[in-house]
Amino acid sequence: MIVNSRMEQYLSHLLDEHTNQMNISIDQAEIQNLVTPYFFEWDQCVLLKQSSVEELPVSFVPNSYLLDRTAFEAYYNHIHLNDCINSTSRSYHLLQTAIEIIEIWKITLSNQFKNRKRFIIILSYDAEDCVLRFHTLREEERSWLNVDSLESYAEGIMMIEV
Repeated sequence: MIVNSRMEQYLSHLLDEHTNQMNISIDQAEIQNLVTPYFFEWDQCVLLKQSSVEELPVSFVPNSYLLDRTAFEAYYNHIHLNDCINSTSRSYHLLQTAIEIIEIWKITLSNQFKNRKRFIIILSYDAEDCVLRFHTLREEERSWLNVDSLESYAEGIMMIEV
């Protein structure tokens, strides 16, 4: 696990925070796709089945925004937890939920793609917005995030290799 200093602060605060009363609502249909994920292969990519995503094209075609399959996966496989979990308090509930989802994804990806593929799971968090994404680690393509530039991000960043 690699984290920037901002994420270290969030994680230490999460460990220090006591249970607080929160008014939250969870979209059960949306969160179900995350806690019981279905990963599938499409044109040399591994994708997370999502309920609210447009149809896939016949094959991957690079463009100026999505230069390679790694970028496509990072784009397609990104989830804004704020869309699934609404909290009326500024809490670390989203961050805690994201960490729990990461553990599920790690186990599921590892079991499903045993030694055939490696993955990078990325969590970004800024005390308001929480985004999870992942991509396949490819030797011929760069990772979606450069480890050497993590400190340049204003939000907390966590990268985990599976």
